Amino acid sequence: GRGCAVFARRFGVGVLGGIPCPRYDDGLMEDRRSSVSKLSVFIGCLLLGRLFLGRLFLGLLLCFPLSQAQAADAAVTVTARLLSELARYPERTAPASVVAMSAPKLSAEIAARVMEILPKPGDVVASGSVLVRLDCLDYALAREAEVERLAALEARIGLAERKLERSEKLAASQLQAVDVVDERRALLVQLRAERAAQRAVLRRARYAEKRCEVLAPSRSLVTQRLANPGDYAVAGTPLIALTDLSSIELKADVYAPDAAELSAGGVPLTFVTASGERLDVALRVVVGAIDPAARSRELRAVFAPDLLATGAVLPGMSGRLIWRDPRAHLPSEYLLERAGGPGVFVLEGGVARFVSLPHAEIGRDTVVAMPLDTRIIEAGRNALADGTRVQTRIAGDSSAVNAGPGQSSMPSGRGGDTSSSSR
Repeated sequence: GRGCAVFARRFGVGVLGGIPCPRYDDGLMEDRRSSVSKLSVFIGCLLLGRLFLGRLFLGLLLCFPLSQAQAADAAVTVTARLLSELARYPERTAPASVVAMSAPKLSAEIAARVMEILPKPGDVVASGSVLVRLDCLDYALAREAEVERLAALEARIGLAERKLERSEKLAASQLQAVDVVDERRALLVQLRAERAAQRAVLRRARYAEKRCEVLAPSRSLVTQRLANPGDYAVAGTPLIALTDLSSIELKADVYAPDAAELSAGGVPLTFVTASGERLDVALRVVVGAIDPAARSRELRAVFAPDLLATGAVLPGMSGRLIWRDPRAHLPSEYLLERAGGPGVFVLEGGVARFVSLPHAEIGRDTVVAMPLDTRIIEAGRNALADGTRVQTRIAGDSSAVNAGPGQSSMPSGRGGDTSSSSR
């Protein structure tokens, strides 16, 4: 309508394309022109503001790489310490008990009546001590009879030797037949064989007589009397129960991964009794089988011989086996998350390197296989990334020392101070 009115005014016509143009008041037209002007000014200001903001944003984008480069050129001040100073060797424990390798039950080896049982339960007996005496009269008489039989054979052999000697002289003079000599020689051989057999019988009789006394096989503790004086014992009848005190060992159930480290040897072991006494032990063997229920392996350790002789260690004692883990453990506060995994920052020639530790857990000390002279970044590690240039400073010193690639991190004048390079 407005366009039609303007056209009609300018060309003096009242219609436009056969359509009558509406009439518009001049005042109304001026008001509308004023509104259009204000709107144009507003749109222009908006366009200018948009252009300004766009150029400002473009300027920021252009300046951003420069700030990154400047940040890369600026070294981060950190402190570092040697792994040997930070490493921890945690104490490990496992339940343990003292056991005896041998707990024999001594039995009678002959058939005889029990005459006497000397020790009482709880007594400690020395090796070779007499424990039980059996009635040995029958065996003593049998031994004497065998001695007499041997003496009779000795006499017969002597007579046969003399007869053979005379026969050989007569045969040489052709006064006796050769067959007689051969018979007497064969008789002598037979008697000598019988003498050898009789000597074996006599040894057996003497051995049976010795078995009338039951002796302690080693230094032992008497735990039970299984027979009484007056009982008739046959071969195999239990008489007395012992615990061998000379073959005492320490038995412990150790977690399987820890047992694997102990099996290499060289780790000091200590047995702490229930009363708090500490006794040194030496590893004998780690059993090569894992308990499927407890996921543990059996460890056997031995005590010093002089310690066993004093009686300070007794079978049945319980306590704990204690040792230090030989592997270096890095404290948990030095672990950081980078690149989706835990690790630690180390100092290498003035550059921070992130060493990934996939097996580590944040919040727990972890085993590290790095050399003990590795420098671990301590203060300032949270602001680092892999490859960041760093400068180290001595702990407590506000002035930093530049440690660029290929440069030493030690301050001048203190090149021999190890603490200045490790902190």
